[in-house]
Amino acid sequence: MPRVVLVGRNRLGLHLACHATARGWATALVLQDGGRYRDPCGNCQTTRVPAGDWRVDTIAANLFASAGWPEDDPQWSETIVYSTVDQRVGLAVELGHRLGAIVQCDPKTPWVADKWLAGRHLADAGVPVPGCELAADAEQAVAAADRFGYPVVVKPRDMNGSRHVQLCASAAEVADAYARHLEDLRDEHHDLEFSPELLIQQFVAGPLYSVELVVGRDGPVVLGVSDRVLGEKPYFAEIGAAFPVGDQLPQRPRLEAVAVAAAEAVGLAGAGHVELVVGDAGPVLIELNARPPGMPITHMIRQVGGPDLFDLLLDALLGRPIPAGWQYEGAAASMDVMALPASARPGAARPDASMVDNRAWGTWVMARGATAEQARARLAEISRVAM
Repeated sequence: MPRVVLVGRNRLGLHLACHATARGWATALVLQDGGRYRDPCGNCQTTRVPAGDWRVDTIAANLFASAGWPEDDPQWSETIVYSTVDQRVGLAVELGHRLGAIVQCDPKTPWVADKWLAGRHLADAGVPVPGCELAADAEQAVAAADRFGYPVVVKPRDMNGSRHVQLCASAAEVADAYARHLEDLRDEHHDLEFSPELLIQQFVAGPLYSVELVVGRDGPVVLGVSDRVLGEKPYFAEIGAAFPVGDQLPQRPRLEAVAVAAAEAVGLAGAGHVELVVGDAGPVLIELNARPPGMPITHMIRQVGGPDLFDLLLDALLGRPIPAGWQYEGAAASMDVMALPASARPGAARPDASMVDNRAWGTWVMARGATAEQARARLAEISRVAM
């Protein structure tokens, strides 16, 4: 019987634990504070493993002791060691490789969640990425921005969720962004320490998309392309999305090809969420995530007749065949309720819409349509917010 070890805790990981335990698999969660763990379904039987100092040796010893799985257990070859926390992916890969377990990327590329190292590796592999420099202090950041020309994108090396990602139009804005980044290098909730270094990136103007894919024994399988909606600049907070974008998007084949090339370049296994901007010269990869997409995309894929991404991820990691050529029942569009007017938030009437509202995901409003454009139009009508 397969087993799963999840390193770190976030919403995706909690749901992945639920899916694994629903299959009857033994599941262990590596946590800094087990008392803060929330079971989304209320029925998961999981072993909580103390992370200690978050070193591989410490976690391995605690895992052997807490789960009762000895180091020489032959079942490690059927054990998935995984992290849905971007900053813990390298640790999960190193731990799994040491134990002879199944991991989510090539052991030679455990830094896949490091935006600087991943970007350099992908550029060397011929994947189109924006020009980028690494800055260790404000002076270096301003000098890099001056070389690129304004505006530039300032991005933390190892944060996620668009945290501290900002479009800067001047040297003063770059310096200010760096100063504010230095004030926020600790995430107590997830027990994470972040690098003070920033990426100074050329700004690529154009629409943002993400390619959702799964990598199994026969290589990457593209599930579809999501159209993303961002809030107002200078920030890049995601407030909505639509899935799938169909044949009406001329760039879709090229978007999918770039995402597949990136997944292959880092030896990705399991699920991938690849973000790209379509600029004047075509698709440019902005970010590669070695995990499933978050909410609402994961939910929308199910709502239009697609697969359960958590189950598909587990099957892919075990080398089971992954179906290709998914046919969807129309499309779905969603928006964060905080981006809606009060009349469209929970408690107000919303015809033709459903709520994605549970304690582990947050709350989004979703609408369906025959195409992504129709779904967005319905959502805009409901919320009176033009998407």
